[in-house]
Amino acid sequence: MGLFERKSGNTDVVWDLPPKLIQALAPDLDIGSLRLLDFVTIRIDRLAGLMNQQTRQMLSERFDLSFIEWQCLAFLGERGDLTAAEICRLTGYDKAQVSHALRDLAKRKLIHRATTTAKAVPIELTTDGRDLFKRCVTARRRLERAHLERLSPEQRVALYEALTILARSLGDESAERHKQPAKRA
Repeated sequence: MGLFERKSGNTDVVWDLPPKLIQALAPDLDIGSLRLLDFVTIRIDRLAGLMNQQTRQMLSERFDLSFIEWQCLAFLGERGDLTAAEICRLTGYDKAQVSHALRDLAKRKLIHRATTTAKAVPIELTTDGRDLFKRCVTARRRLERAHLERLSPEQRVALYEALTILARSLGDESAERHKQPAKRA
């Protein structure tokens, strides 16, 4: 692949080069025509932000959960007992944020910390926590389905395949484990 790639009349810079060098290498390129929203990372980030905003609103209104509380609950529901450090690693949040969320979940009796003298204390969902997790997953799937129904079955498969390829190319070891949505007739 060269420095530039042309697609349907648009020019996308593949590498971030100084403008004078770009002009020297491609004098016919109009640098001013490059738009920030043409970068796939910006588009994915914006889309994720919009979808997460709707998720946050739904979680808050229907279940009185913050987004970080939901993520803690979701990883515990999906993976079973975890320590706070493992939840930090999985969510990308820092120790203080996770500790605060876990404290709030514990006050609501949605999680239970095992009684132990070990430094890394396993955390598990209570019966109420597991019930809330299931209800949240159902609501979240319904919300995501509403977005994905705008795509044809072929487009949904292509989207998941493209996301897997990009994630794998960036070193995401979990990319192979992500399932694509079931085809709907």
